[in-house]
Amino acid sequence: RVLFRSWSPDGNEVVPNIAESWEVNEDGTRYTFHLRKGVKFHNGREMTADDVKYSLDRVTNPATQSPGAGFFGSIAGFDKAGDGGLSGVEVVDPATVKITLTRPDATFLHVMALNFSFVVPKEVVEAEGADFGKKPVGTGAYKLAEWTLGQRLVFEKNADYWRPGVPFLDSIVFEVGQEPVVALLRLQN
Repeated sequence: RVLFRSWSPDGNEVVPNIAESWEVNEDGTRYTFHLRKGVKFHNGREMTADDVKYSLDRVTNPATQSPGAGFFGSIAGFDKAGDGGLSGVEVVDPATVKITLTRPDATFLHVMALNFSFVVPKEVVEAEGADFGKKPVGTGAYKLAEWTLGQRLVFEKNADYWRPGVPFLDSIVFEVGQEPVVALLRLQN
């Protein structure tokens, strides 16, 4: 998954993913995340703490108009997110990010497991501009290989995925916009 954190199989716990560990200070207002080394974006570049900061700044910037921006309201600097980014997100080193909250937030780790916390590479977002949503690049097990609007999406195995042996399938095809009978026949085939 492209998530900064993922959920346990039963859905009750937040477990390590591209952040392999984290610490929380005593009053619950500072989280230090240690990123897994060797995690690569679909374009082959290794993900760093700068990418985490950029992604959080991007999702909370009012100009991005992300419907998930409000989930990050407890991060210091959220009220001025459009003016240079979140002051509460600090890159300690290439593999460490420190996030300071304005108040304790028991849901914060769960927020970091939402799709709005996906880490994206700045250079690709800036190069694609408004088309980034149609040509996404992340760190997940699959990468978008083909998208025919209203017809199909093809995802290919990410050969650089950090988890050995995953994913299990070489590709996945989602066909959309079909009559139910046609869809059933194709599924059976």
